[in-house]
Amino acid sequence: MNEVSPLEISVREIKPGTGGPYVIVSVSGQAGVEDSAGFRQLLKVRAGRDGARMIIDLSRLSSMDWWAALILLWMARVMHRRGRRLLLAAPRPAVARMLRSAGAHQVIPVYETVQQATSAVPAFQPSGDRSFISRDTR
Repeated sequence: MNEVSPLEISVREIKPGTGGPYVIVSVSGQAGVEDSAGFRQLLKVRAGRDGARMIIDLSRLSSMDWWAALILLWMARVMHRRGRRLLLAAPRPAVARMLRSAGAHQVIPVYETVQQATSAVPAFQPSGDRSFISRDTR
């Protein structure tokens, strides 16, 4: 029997003068419907911070379901309405496939690494390149 890894979330704020302000939200484990309320609430609270641009580090997330993908799409919309940006970074192949399946890659910029996403934060514009990461995720 496969053991389900609980969703764990950590947050790191980057202040102005160090490339910020923005927030890196690192998620690990598995994001599913059972974690959706907490995940959504955390993202909503973080999006409400003044000047915050949010990068979600997906490098330690082993899987996500439709609910988690929909929460990310919802979050992108909330942040856009508030004049903020949501970027995704370093998804594993299974997570990248779900993002692609849900169409998230057409709405939210996805970067291969957190470093690439942090470099893109100041220059990112809503009409910018929204192409999905280039590595093969089949």
